[in-house]
Amino acid sequence: MEIRVDPPSLTIHADDQFLVCARDGQVAPDAQHGYFCADTRLVSDYELTLSKRSPKLLNSAVVQPFSARHEFVNAELTTSGGLIDAGTLHLRLDRTIHNGIHEDYDLTSFASQAVDFELELRVESDFADLFDVKQRRIVRRGSLESCWDGDTRTLTTSYRHGDFGRGLRLPVREQEAEAEYANGLLSFRIRLEPHESWHTCLFWVPFGVSEKARRPIENCHALLTGDPELAMRQRDWRARVTRITTTDSVVNVVVERAVDDLGVLRLRSVDENAVARGGDEVEEMVPSAGDALVVSLQTLSLSPGLAAGSLRALAALQGDRYDDRRDLQPGKVEHEFRHGELAHFELIPQTPYYGSHDATALYIWAAAELWRWTADRALRTSLRPNVERALQWIDTDGDLDRDGLQEYKTRAGGWGYYNQSWKDSGDG
Repeated sequence: MEIRVDPPSLTIHADDQFLVCARDGQVAPDAQHGYFCADTRLVSDYELTLSKRSPKLLNSAVVQPFSARHEFVNAELTTSGGLIDAGTLHLRLDRTIHNGIHEDYDLTSFASQAVDFELELRVESDFADLFDVKQRRIVRRGSLESCWDGDTRTLTTSYRHGDFGRGLRLPVREQEAEAEYANGLLSFRIRLEPHESWHTCLFWVPFGVSEKARRPIENCHALLTGDPELAMRQRDWRARVTRITTTDSVVNVVVERAVDDLGVLRLRSVDENAVARGGDEVEEMVPSAGDALVVSLQTLSLSPGLAAGSLRALAALQGDRYDDRRDLQPGKVEHEFRHGELAHFELIPQTPYYGSHDATALYIWAAAELWRWTADRALRTSLRPNVERALQWIDTDGDLDRDGLQEYKTRAGGWGYYNQSWKDSGDG
């Protein structure tokens, strides 16, 4: 019996993009794998073969939250030049994510003679909405089109549904063999002399997800450093946060790892008018995982930036009217905001959705605790109108029978959440 203790899948992420794949790097849509950006699955199927055979996985691991490495050797291959014994070729696949994905393919031959073979990649896109993927309900509502540009060596796949569009470009870079595309496969014909190596890069570049065009990390094998912007943000985070040390080295390692993980799980709050307070600017940011207000309350001793950024971001979306379809009420704090196809056409209520009965109270609590930790009068003054509207909601729509306790139920019919708290899953 084979006993495995490693995870069945690997996940890397940066900002609002993430890739979930099997340990061998493959992406299988039925396993809810994929490359996701702005709540849309841009890559739904990925397969790597050497002369039509899947390579044998030696090992794989997430190196940093934004990078992973996969090590392979070949199975026995039948090629036009004859047989290639198993274990003769070493293949390394590195992936680094930020504004897309940078893939590095490195092959080395340990054969005693020259070998000829093919590296083939099948990359498919279904552009499924994240909610459809979660519910294993893949429905194509628009049209798909793929085209190969031999001059620029770029495969482009685009999706269009009315005024909603998403796309993915796959340009080949640093290639040492001519790239070909046919029958849905991107292939390279490779010839290696004994102990010779071969390298190429493939970029996964999303488009149609934001107004500002961005490119993946340019540097090859940037598993440790990642994107320079991300690295700078992480260094700045470490320099700003509270330093926590104990006499126990094991505890110190756990704390350091937790601080680093929190630093990676941040979205910088876009506030061009941020001002220096007390000689030091409070860097405002929003956590990209978990409940933003709960995380803010838990990390105030580490940094006030998560609370400040989350409170400002939620203030901009605070309810100002009644809309039962989204469980929206005046003064209520939003729960979830999605940006995929279903949200674009308002086929789901997360545009944003306000079906959370604890978020409004948590907002007031977080604002009060932020004031206690920072004594920042300017920030308190700017948030005060939102806090007062939240208090008003708690005393009116949040407490319909006026008994001093909040009651909740969805008004959104089949759309709304039954469990209206941060743990909103149906079995929560």
